[in-house]
This record gives sequence, C-alpha cells and structure tokens, in this order.
Amino acid sequence: VKAGSRLLLSSWLIIIAAGATLVTSYLVATEIFSPSGETSTFNRVVNMIEKDENCLRLLGYSDSEIEQGGIRLKAYGGMSPDLWTRNIPVQATKFSGKDQKEHMIMRFFVESNRTVGVVNLEAIEENFINQELVYVTIDVKGHNRHYLIGGPHLSYAQKNLNPFSSQGFLGVKWGSKKD
Repeated sequence: VKAGSRLLLSSWLIIIAAGATLVTSYLVATEIFSPSGETSTFNRVVNMIEKDENCLRLLGYSDSEIEQGGIRLKAYGGMSPDLWTRNIPVQATKFSGKDQKEHMIMRFFVESNRTVGVVNLEAIEENFINQELVYVTIDVKGHNRHYLIGGPHLSYAQKNLNPFSSQGFLGVKWGSKKD
C-alpha cells in the first residue's frame, strides 16, 4: 500500500510537471517565435519605422543623417512615472471579430535623440503564420499623423468598439426612428 501510494503521488507529480512544461512551451512559441505574436509584430513595425524616411524626419532626423543610415530608435511599451522603471510591456489587445479572425490592436512609443512618437497599429491574424497589418500610424507632437500602412479610414476595431458609432450609444439607438 505504501509503495502504491508513492507511485501514484510521483505519477501525478510527473503529469503536472509535464503539463506545466507544455503550457509554458506553447506560450513561448506563440508569443516569441510566432510571426503573428506580439513580440514579432512589435519588432517588424519598429524595423519598418527605422527604414521609413518620413518617420525619421518626423522624429527629428536630418536628410544627411537619414542618408548615412544606421539609425536605431528606442522603442518601448509605455511611459514610466520614474527614471528607475524599465521594460514596461507593450500595450496590446487581442480579440475575435465578427469575421471570426483574431484582431490585435497595439500601442507603443518610439524615441529618437530629439523627440518621442506614439505608434498605433491594428493587425488581423489570417492564420497562425500570416498576419495582415490593417494600419500603422505614428503621431509626433507638433506634426500631422503619418500613416505607414492604411489610411485615415475607420478600422474594424474603431467601427465595432466605438460606443458612439452609427449603431447608437452602447449599441442602442435612442430617439425617434429616421428613415
């Protein structure tokens, strides 16, 4: 009886450890190595910004600096209230749309030696490998919004998550019916 209970306990311990290992491996694979994960999307968009001449001009670089190349920007998730806090995660929200595809909205900051820009994007995951960027914008104080991808149209998220949309306030149409 004593040996049987030890075998049962150690078997359950091995099963729980194997399950925890599988869950951890899945999370690492989907977030870091997946092309549609938050980390991969973040890195891809930062590289796009570093290669876009208009973005670099908005961030305060001169034409001669842009021609020399090799410009590296600081990119991070959020502003910190103090100088000692680092590595604030990127703000990203994932949700399933009415089209049964996974949508991701992300916001992060890019910083040059001269100024800071706010990057907003929306991506739609077509499948585990393919991801389509709907729009990528950069906002720098004192300049107009610059669209790297997409345009000033309403995205899926802006249309469907806006409480003041054409569907009425919070999805309820108030007032008289207009034909």
